[in-house]
Amino acid sequence: MFGFGSKSNLDNFSVKSLRRARIDEEVKYDLLMGSLSTANSKYEGYKLAGAQRDRSDLEIERAALEMSSWAKKRRSTLKQIRQTQSRTRVLDSLIQTIENKEMLKQHGIWAKLEKMKPEDLMKGVVKIATANKESDEKLQQLNNALDAGLDDIVIEAEKDTDEQKAIKEILALRNKS
Repeated sequence: MFGFGSKSNLDNFSVKSLRRARIDEEVKYDLLMGSLSTANSKYEGYKLAGAQRDRSDLEIERAALEMSSWAKKRRSTLKQIRQTQSRTRVLDSLIQTIENKEMLKQHGIWAKLEKMKPEDLMKGVVKIATANKESDEKLQQLNNALDAGLDDIVIEAEKDTDEQKAIKEILALRNKS
């Protein structure tokens, strides 16, 4: 999955190499986020250009074609971002597992992990990553519930740019009618 080959057990992984692999994933993520930003900007730019009143049908079709192309790029990039995030969570789980080796040995878990086949070990690490992610989401939900008492003006100010763009598009369509 990460180019480590068929490591027979967790002892064959070094935290240093896993951290290096995690940094590689962070760099990929940053590059993909830049690509996503470009795709979003291009999509919006062609939409605005095509929406100008003096545009011919041919120019509108061209803008729509470009928008479609950039929408596909966005979807592809988002898929790659999700894959990168997933690999990063798995690497984090491997690092966490190896760093907690002594505690896991005390509870007899390390011996079980050492006996696992590499593919089963990866499945286990993915489960740990999923459990960590679910835990993070629960903490975020709790945080959101505690923040629910914020003033409406603060909530309005914190809306992300995509939501603000969506609102503008909706209002623009409503004003055209």
